[in-house]
Amino acid sequence: MQPAGEHAGIPEGVDAALLESLCEQLLQQPLGRVSYRRLSAWKTTGSYRVHLHGRDGGRTSVIAKEARYGADEIPALDGFPILPGAPEYAVCSAGARHPSPLLPGVYQAQELEPSLRYRYVFEDLVPEYSVADDVRGVAELAPRLPSIHASLAPLFETLDSSRLINYDADYRAGLFSYATDSLTAYDARFPNDAVRRVLDDMARLESGATSVLGGAADLIGPAHGDFNTSNVMIRESGRNDLKLIDWEWAGHGLPHADLASLVKSAAPEVQHAAVRAYAEQVPELTEERHMLLYQWCQLERGVLDASYLATQRRVLGESPSLDLAWCVENSAKIIAQLFETLR
Repeated sequence: MQPAGEHAGIPEGVDAALLESLCEQLLQQPLGRVSYRRLSAWKTTGSYRVHLHGRDGGRTSVIAKEARYGADEIPALDGFPILPGAPEYAVCSAGARHPSPLLPGVYQAQELEPSLRYRYVFEDLVPEYSVADDVRGVAELAPRLPSIHASLAPLFETLDSSRLINYDADYRAGLFSYATDSLTAYDARFPNDAVRRVLDDMARLESGATSVLGGAADLIGPAHGDFNTSNVMIRESGRNDLKLIDWEWAGHGLPHADLASLVKSAAPEVQHAAVRAYAEQVPELTEERHMLLYQWCQLERGVLDASYLATQRRVLGESPSLDLAWCVENSAKIIAQLFETLR
């Protein structure tokens, strides 16, 4: 009997010949049958765990992912200052040629439509690895972040830099322009005091970057771009105990942006402890300077989240798996709190 939620056959678009080859490679036996389970909760396309059943009784699995970035699939990308997707392809296609200890094994990386559609087959890290815990994971990962960024440098040096995101002043100007348009349209349809307050402060938010980020250019380096705990897989012991997934937002930026992604859902005391632990590993700056840069990156991420999700809700309506109204309002409140702190 097929387990609940598992479907017989091969997911649409996955190469049957590749699965046959992987079964021989991973199980040393011919492929008997295939089943799969959908992993994506809300995307029309997404990821699957594909189970390979060998003819001699062996069983293993791989992760198949199809990613599409057209505005018809993701309305929030219409007018967005950057287009995710190309960074992940750059990282994973390089990883297929020159494996990195931070990447899962990459068996296939295809660009089906430039900048719009990609297909991948990855090593399945489960059950050897598990998703980082929101509390313990944050505590363990924050002090390791400088060494993680240092480990990314050799990989990023092999990449086509034009495919990576530059989180620079041009990106920032584009983000704030996009956010102004997105949140204005959102507030017209779903009037919200927190959103309106962000709109009232938008010009001062953008101008505040100059004073906060002055002298920070030397800190720019390789960044994962979406370093939240759901994208970090940890093994309890042994070598290569850390793997990163979902590289759609990879590029060059302040390292504190990855720290902000890591702890954005944590309690305030956990956030402060994480910044302190990170600062101890980078003593060239004072803890106060680290906190200031962290708070700016957290604010900037809040602007991205609020405006991106506002467009998704306005165009697509409510999501069955995510309370978009709450997410937008909560992000707007966080922006307002951080702005007051930074002022």
